[in-house]
Amino acid sequence: MDCTLSQVKIIPGDDYAQPKAGTQFVQFHVKIVNHSSEKQHYNPLDFKLLTSDGKSTTHSYIVPTNYDTQLSFGDLDPGQNVEGNLIFEVPINDHGATISWNPVANEFSDNPGQAKWKLGL
Repeated sequence: MDCTLSQVKIIPGDDYAQPKAGTQFVQFHVKIVNHSSEKQHYNPLDFKLLTSDGKSTTHSYIVPTNYDTQLSFGDLDPGQNVEGNLIFEVPINDHGATISWNPVANEFSDNPGQAKWKLGL
């Protein structure tokens, strides 16, 4: 399985959802491709925000209403792909924050893979 992070953008809160004090909503667009010969599971909980002070969090569940194309969970047949967005609450001015992707399938793999992207916000 491959995962590509293709877009990172700060999005505003709205009447429905506001980021916690000292954080901002950041939207990430990802594409996951199954290059294996077997069905593979994907899940937004495979992604974590790692702050520069060592904290790890999952994506936000309460997000602005203008948020579109949320990445859900499911299975990908061989050769299939899926795209979607995830929203995290990222500390403002955390220039060392990263997003990591570590699929649950790695726990059963002989050659697990993982990806990390430094945000540079």
